[in-house]
Amino acid sequence: ATCLIEHLAQESLRNDRQLTVGDSVLPLVEKKTAAFPHVNAVEFDAYEQKHREKYLSQADVVISMMPTVTHTDIARACVRMGKHLITASY
Repeated sequence: ATCLIEHLAQESLRNDRQLTVGDSVLPLVEKKTAAFPHVNAVEFDAYEQKHREKYLSQADVVISMMPTVTHTDIARACVRMGKHLITASY
């Protein structure tokens, strides 16, 4: 996911877009985004509905690289909120 984060960080800067990257381990996501001060790194708990929906509600597009078991809940929340979702699961 580091390559994806780097690509999206560069594109968000080039296109004047906000990028938030979440992970269940905040120090890990902070390390992955350290080279990009314009990127917002957050601790993301995909298992807790209120926490999950707090961040999903702020997004225009959600790219989920979370464990497969969380994709159904993330997808349902995105559909309910009218958010675009991209996931590597198939």
